[in-house]
Amino acid sequence: MAELLERANAAAMAAVRGVFEVPPARLAHALLLPPHLPVAAVTVPAAVHTSLVQDIQSWALEWEPVVAVVFFTAIIFLLWRTLKVMPRVKPQQIKPASKQAVSFADIAGVDEAKAELAEIVERGRRYGWRIEARTSDKPRRFYMLRNVGTVDARDVSLTGDYKELAFVDGQSSVDVAAGQTRLFSTMQPSDNQPGEIHITWTPELPDAEPLTWTETPPPARQ
Repeated sequence: MAELLERANAAAMAAVRGVFEVPPARLAHALLLPPHLPVAAVTVPAAVHTSLVQDIQSWALEWEPVVAVVFFTAIIFLLWRTLKVMPRVKPQQIKPASKQAVSFADIAGVDEAKAELAEIVERGRRYGWRIEARTSDKPRRFYMLRNVGTVDARDVSLTGDYKELAFVDGQSSVDVAAGQTRLFSTMQPSDNQPGEIHITWTPELPDAEPLTWTETPPPARQ
């Protein structure tokens, strides 16, 4: 075995020695390719040039997930900071100033007041009188008494600061329907100062009682 290894080592050394001892011209000729073998042309690919827009698009596509995560993280952070800054207000409890409860008698009194007010309004709508000036034949003055209410009046009579208050037809009391008039006359006061005339009548309603209305007559026409 050792002898075989020595022979192989000697053969290898002889081959190396033969390469180094060969003439340079012969070694160069041996390294050249034979003329009958074809030489393959090697094509070097050209460098690819891209524009700035394409570079930006490529960068956006590559970094899109990262940008989305950063964006939504910023939105969540802003919302959280906004909730932290907002004041925490507790609802105010309203406590009654008075511990006194409203009784049924109080409510009943309110209803009575409302009923009285409604009666006054209805009375003002139903009943009303107006004295209108007609002519003046010194020392007597003539006026027109008008029923401006909505209810007919019976037993209408006149009293007041004037003398000889009387209806023209000579009656002491007359009936005046709603919207109608009656002519009356009176003597001019000696001091020429305006006075009041009291109109007393009974509404044409069931169980109605006499009522009184006071008016100041206007200056009589000349």
